[in-house]
Amino acid sequence: MLDSIRKRKDNFIYSGIILVTAAVMGFYGVGKMASDSKEGGVAAWVNGDPISERDVQQEMERRVYQYQTLFGGQFDPRMLGPDFPKQILDQLVRSKLLAQQAKKMSLIVTDEELADFIREIPAYQKDGKFDATRYTQIQNRGILEKGWRERLELGKFQDYLSGRVSLTPAELARTHALKETKIDLSYARINFQNLAKNRKATDKELAEFVKATPESEFQGYYDGHKSDYTEKSKVQLRQIRVGIPYQASENQKADAKKKIDAIHAEITPAKFSEVAKKRSDDEYAKKGGDAGWVIVGSLEKPLEDAIAQLKPNEISPPVQASFGHFIFQLVARKEGREKPLSEVRAGIAEKLYADKHAKEFGETTRKKWDDMLASGKDIESELKAQKIEVKKTGPFSIGQAEIPGIGNSESIVDAAFELSPGRPLPKSLLFFQDNYFYVKLAKLEPAKSFDASKDTEALERSAKNQIENQILQDWVGQLEKKASKKIEMKFAATEEPTAVQ
Repeated sequence: MLDSIRKRKDNFIYSGIILVTAAVMGFYGVGKMASDSKEGGVAAWVNGDPISERDVQQEMERRVYQYQTLFGGQFDPRMLGPDFPKQILDQLVRSKLLAQQAKKMSLIVTDEELADFIREIPAYQKDGKFDATRYTQIQNRGILEKGWRERLELGKFQDYLSGRVSLTPAELARTHALKETKIDLSYARINFQNLAKNRKATDKELAEFVKATPESEFQGYYDGHKSDYTEKSKVQLRQIRVGIPYQASENQKADAKKKIDAIHAEITPAKFSEVAKKRSDDEYAKKGGDAGWVIVGSLEKPLEDAIAQLKPNEISPPVQASFGHFIFQLVARKEGREKPLSEVRAGIAEKLYADKHAKEFGETTRKKWDDMLASGKDIESELKAQKIEVKKTGPFSIGQAEIPGIGNSESIVDAAFELSPGRPLPKSLLFFQDNYFYVKLAKLEPAKSFDASKDTEALERSAKNQIENQILQDWVGQLEKKASKKIEMKFAATEEPTAVQ
């Protein structure tokens, strides 16, 4: 049954459609680019056109505004991560490419078209007419207008594309079959390396392995994993923190500074724990400020600099960092050291043996199971013997790429097309995202016969949307491959310091 239901190909799209230029607007929210202002320098060049650093800053502000509107007080810009500026520039590069193509096709939205759209928004009307006074009082109008322009441009492309995608009755029937045919798969996720890792070598096996293994392998493993055998410098700390609220007012900042200064004036080494319990804002307060052992280099630089000056039992002056004001007391300091190979050689031998055994076991077991599947034999009993759980996906549409419990795997979807009640097993295990998968057709619910007189419009819209999305993806790839671009903007290191909390 499933053998006759195949995926759609692009033969039903007229030959020039893949060259539609504004297609990717739907993927990246392309609107009219911010002005190519030369203020602040150029962040990137795209086919000879500049993207200014000011463009990047404005787009970052727009994105932050969107998140603040969506999440309110729960949003903290730090959630965006250190790569946020680079991600924004990457998006603007793609947007610039698309804007260049949109201009060639005259699919841009004029100021008058945007104005007409805004005049029709009920929120800015009074007594059925546009109220200019009400509209001009809105904050961040530029951000809103940019988003509306993007939506209108996308709508223009969708109208353009929709008129050029045609579906035959046979294609509609295939779409119906893909959508309505349901299957239920048995599946198991298999990691062959993990299967053998629980087995511990006997003393005899390990001794024979060490004897047969060249010294260079031990040295190579040690050199490649030196960080595992290096004890980092640590400090044992007590701390008092006075927090500064996110987006604090100047008065709140001043109050926090007064509080930390007052605490520092009254504190002594002997009273540190007592004061921390009463005055500190963080979770260590109930433990007298005891923050335990902290790796040197893992904190923000102002905190590291203050701690580096302390001797045991000494108290630091107040230090400000992103999480508030801090006072530290150094309890103890432990210098780091690199363990020599002779000290860790026995542990390395166990790891090398385990890796070798796991690899050999995995290769042997996978070949055995693939051979069984190729001959039509089920391996479910083998899986249970290895304590590998066999699960069910539950019924899902054969036309969808997302397989419940497994994910978006084209290779497994393709394999599922080949299954039938008479041949429920694939010819081999299937690889996806660093794991092998066993799958078996558990149940098939064929689609009911297609009635072209019913629901044709909705089915055609669904099929066209899938086609349009695929064209958008293809076009994104084509533009990026052909682009001539040069990035000028410099980015800070992406490693984010770990703050004391």
